Amino acid sequence: MDGPRARSYISGMDKNYEVIVVGCGGLGSAVLYWLSRELSPGVLDLEQFCLGHDRGASQDHPRIIRLAKHQSEYAALAPHAYEAFYEVEEESGVQVLFKTGDLVVEAPEERDPKKVGTRNVDGYVAAFEEHGFDYVLLDQPELTDRWPQFHLRGFERAIFQKDSGLVDARKAKATHVGLARARGATVLDGTPVRAVRSSG
Repeated sequence: MDGPRARSYISGMDKNYEVIVVGCGGLGSAVLYWLSRELSPGVLDLEQFCLGHDRGASQDHPRIIRLAKHQSEYAALAPHAYEAFYEVEEESGVQVLFKTGDLVVEAPEERDPKKVGTRNVDGYVAAFEEHGFDYVLLDQPELTDRWPQFHLRGFERAIFQKDSGLVDARKAKATHVGLARARGATVLDGTPVRAVRSSG
């Protein structure tokens, strides 16, 4: 929530903030961090549960990050996500992004083109070409030669992109929060939002 200035009413606290972020999961903590770079100490985050709780999707396991997007608009955003995590890593000294490479294997004869649309190897190639991303196309013999553990039927094809990987969601969230607090942002957990009212 934002406005000319947002005011919080929490256990006697009477303070104005430039921005109040509701929720401190994967997305909320990232928003908190980036706002803190511009607005701290005028940023407040309210999390209804304790930090590190297991009721959301930011504490269980890493999340995939990749350039392999079949929609052009998402492919255009992907490099900026990498850059954002690199900045966080540089500032914190904590690695949160781990490159593993990404292999997409497709059996074209078994997919309905009407349902698939651009969500296939051709769609990835088109997006990679448009945005200048490196990739490797492999037919079935090339795929088997590089990854002999796969038992294929002979008509598959694949695309490999070396920059794909995983983001440690739990570590990334904790790092975002720690950096934001170091800049003076306020994070209150165990603080659910009960109402939002306009002050005029």
